[in-house]
Amino acid sequence: MQILFDHELESVLPMAVAIAAARNFFMAAANGNVVTPPRHSVATNNGGLTFTIGAETEFTKTIGFRVYDTFPHAQGTNSDQIVAVYCNETGRLKGMVVGGLLGAIRTAAIAGVAMDCLAPAAANELVLIGAGHQAYFQAAAALSIRPFKTVAIFNRSPERARVLARRIEDAFGVMTVTVGDGIRACVEQADVVLCATSASAPVLEFDWLKPGAFVSSIGPKTLSSHELPTDIQRVGSFLVTDSKMQLSSYGEPYFVPNIDSIATLEDVVSGKVTPPSGQNTFFLSAGRSGTEVVVADVALELAAARAHGTSIA
Repeated sequence: MQILFDHELESVLPMAVAIAAARNFFMAAANGNVVTPPRHSVATNNGGLTFTIGAETEFTKTIGFRVYDTFPHAQGTNSDQIVAVYCNETGRLKGMVVGGLLGAIRTAAIAGVAMDCLAPAAANELVLIGAGHQAYFQAAAALSIRPFKTVAIFNRSPERARVLARRIEDAFGVMTVTVGDGIRACVEQADVVLCATSASAPVLEFDWLKPGAFVSSIGPKTLSSHELPTDIQRVGSFLVTDSKMQLSSYGEPYFVPNIDSIATLEDVVSGKVTPPSGQNTFFLSAGRSGTEVVVADVALELAAARAHGTSIA
């Protein structure tokens, strides 16, 4: 049984591989070969634990869970997390991934699958709104999917945006990443807009969007707190989520009224639903339970292969 920590994970798990694992998960989901119940929480007076549980029985044949705490501490929920991966055929514990990095990689990988299906094939301009823990991985997924010519970052703290810009430049080395001060003008030119904020009010307006632009949101999306405007559900837009069940399981109503009309990512990935040409498309991430297990599984396999000097197919 193997254990991976944050300092090992990023070096063994390329974003493109994580995206491929997530894509296989949604293909399995389209074929009815996943089990993905809503989150489950156990609370006390001081805090609690939240579990996401899932199984994928077609490709990885895995079952497992992720658990993170909601106790108040400086690190939030980004550090003390565990993802446990079991073999669905034997019940053997294959390994665990400890730390907050897998969650960010998994979330970005799901968004990468959606972007590959929905974003314009000739996308050139990327705008990233937010510069927190998740933002770098969202950008890494985008740059694994499309060869963007320009990247702009907007954040309430320009210094945090500059730090993220330097990190992206150092990692990808092929572009200058700008820190924007006029969000509307950049959004109006963007082919892809990634929203990764904790904003409780919309960070953009629908009418700013370039026709055919793709927007991904991983931030708040409840009626009282949402980073996208409530009017995205209109004629001329196409909405997709990775889990309708999870949209319905929040503690308050979702920010758009008609969840039933939102397409599912597995139907788009499998070709059961074809995105309409030329419309604005929105990916509304819920963090589908079980995806963290399949991404952890491939990371554990890659780490084991490296340790033994071999490779996996």
